[in-house]
Amino acid sequence: MFLKLLWLLLAGGAGTLARFGTVALAQRLWPLHWSVGTAVANVLGCLLAGLVFGWLQKQDVAHEDVRLVVMVGFCGAYTTFSALVLEAGQLQQVSGWLSALGLVALHLVLGGLALALAWSAMVRWG
Repeated sequence: MFLKLLWLLLAGGAGTLARFGTVALAQRLWPLHWSVGTAVANVLGCLLAGLVFGWLQKQDVAHEDVRLVVMVGFCGAYTTFSALVLEAGQLQQVSGWLSALGLVALHLVLGGLALALAWSAMVRWG
């Protein structure tokens, strides 16, 4: 149990650092009034989730430890719903409800597409 918790701690730390780097780089590349960095992190996190789930499904073995470390540890720290909700609220204050809802929809649609694409690719070719 201790080793599992240690792996979760390390993966969560790596996810946090990766998110920080992703957001900083995206904000530098695309300096918009909404946080494109959170969108990039969420879509990349969904791609990773699709790859991992597709690979696990293709292996036909339950790799619970891999799923736990990657999905709960890394992706749990890398992607975040609370940041999205906060940024949507801030955008609503500046640009109105339509912009805020559009931001949330963008995350859901792109994240869902990224996950489905990665999962399908891993099941087919992984």
